[in-house]
Amino acid sequence: MEVHARAPDPLTIEGDMASNWQSWKEDFIIFMNLTGYIDKPNEIRANLLKNRIGKVGIDAIQNFSFDNVEDRDNMDILIEKLENYFNPPKKEVVERYHFFTRVKKQNETIEQYINILKEKAKTCNFNDMLDSMIRDKIILETHDKILRKKFFEADNLDLPKLVAIYHDYNINTEKMKQVTKETRVDSSVTSKSSDNIVKRVCWRCDEQHPLGKCPAWGSKCTKCGDTNHFTQCCKNFKFKMNKVINYFKIKYILIENIEDLST
Repeated sequence: MEVHARAPDPLTIEGDMASNWQSWKEDFIIFMNLTGYIDKPNEIRANLLKNRIGKVGIDAIQNFSFDNVEDRDNMDILIEKLENYFNPPKKEVVERYHFFTRVKKQNETIEQYINILKEKAKTCNFNDMLDSMIRDKIILETHDKILRKKFFEADNLDLPKLVAIYHDYNINTEKMKQVTKETRVDSSVTSKSSDNIVKRVCWRCDEQHPLGKCPAWGSKCTKCGDTNHFTQCCKNFKFKMNKVINYFKIKYILIENIEDLST
């Protein structure tokens, strides 16, 4: 029975080229198997590949070098060369460099960051050490000494425990910030309230007012010439007047005593 199958669309360069190639290759192999072309001679199979892969693939093939002329018409060899071209083997040292230099962004959750690291680690050959490598990387990037200490104090710290400690610490930190903020607000209100408490009568203005809010501050006395008190409250003037009064009182008493003695 003849089977009809849809041939794959031409290879596109939009997006990730390695992923595009893998998808196209899988679709092409399925197409070849369903239609039975997979059993055709090499030249027919190679021509079908060239016909369906499109300009992107043809441009790549034209840059290939072949050991033998007939290899140009060998589908298996073409696929192998296209594989190396669009999805070259990863260099472990380079992939690990990208892994270790990737840092958590401010808008990323810890879970998102771990997933990104796991994706990058796929080409790093960490194998069974993957989780421990991610754990150690996160600890190394933790600048908060208290949080880092909590990581160190945990027994058998794995990624789930690390995430739990991370969230608990951040929740408690936010709570402490809120409490501190509320305490500061309360202190500010208390301070303002204490400012409004009426104090004893001020000698500078002869009034009652909050501390530091004397209405006479900055005023100039017209009697003594000094500042920061009202004229009617001038102590210097009263002191001088009292001295004058006392002087005349003493003088009057002396005069009376002299007159008494003379009589």
